[in-house]
Order: sequence, then structure tokens, then C-alpha cells
Amino acid sequence: MFAARLTRLGALTAQGLPESELPLVIAAAGEIGNNCFDHNLGNWRDVPGCWFEAQTTGGRLWLCLADRGQGIFRTLRRADPTIPDEQAAVEAAFERTLSGRAPENRGNGLKFVRNIVLGSEKRGLACRSGGGLVEYGRLGPACRKELAGLEARGTITLLLWSLE
Repeated sequence: MFAARLTRLGALTAQGLPESELPLVIAAAGEIGNNCFDHNLGNWRDVPGCWFEAQTTGGRLWLCLADRGQGIFRTLRRADPTIPDEQAAVEAAFERTLSGRAPENRGNGLKFVRNIVLGSEKRGLACRSGGGLVEYGRLGPACRKELAGLEARGTITLLLWSLE
């Protein structure tokens, strides 16, 4: 169902998203959404699955992906028991080659998403997992503002693309 919703993002080009940006939007949202499933199967807190929503407003495309899974800290702590807290775990997820699916040789997906966001001044991202919160890109502060007052039991990520 998640993969099917990703394909519907093609309609965003009619709402102002340049066609050249569409593959990047799909790749970033796809990686984050896949993580909702890859790292939580059998470990959901209560509601399984991934919340995925895309909305255009005020010349911007907002994408929200959230899950009620175990969170980044609990996932990455299995691979690196020295990670001290939720903030360090969220930072590590986007900055280090580290995977909660060790010993599998993985852990580059969120670095890929970070690089997509940093590739243009018209993009931003914020991710909250538990008490940890990171932001990237020029539009990251706008995303962070939306997540600042939330408590995440699981993980919530906002991606933002300027359509202007």
C-alpha cells in the first residue's frame, strides 16, 4: 500500500513540482517510508504501519511520514550500544553509516535522504524520534518548528520542497 501511495506523487507535477524534482521526492519519501517497515516489523508499539501524507500549500510541498514503532534509538542501540540517548541516535542515523539491521551491510539510506535535501536551497527536513530532533537544509527550520512541540512515540519526519 505504501509503494502504491508513492506512485501517486506523480500528480504533484501538476501542482508545481518540477518534473526533475519528482524522482528525488519519491526516493526520499520511499527511503523514510521503507524504514518504517524495515526496522519495526514485529516491534510495533501498538498501531502497525506508516502514516504518509503529501500536501501542497503556500507554494510548498510538505511530506509527512510517521510510525508508531520502536524509534531510532532502540533500533540503532543494537548496532552500537555506546549511543547514549535519543538525540545522539537521530544524529547518528543521518550522519553515520550505521544500521539497526546489523550485521547486514546497510545504513546509507538516511545519509542519501540528507544529501538529497542538502542538494538544493529549496528543500528541508526535520526528523523527531523520541526526544531526539534533527533538521537539515535551508527549509529545515520550518520543518523543525512544526515538530518542536510534538512527542514522538516512534518516528516522524517532515520533508519540505519549495515549489517557487
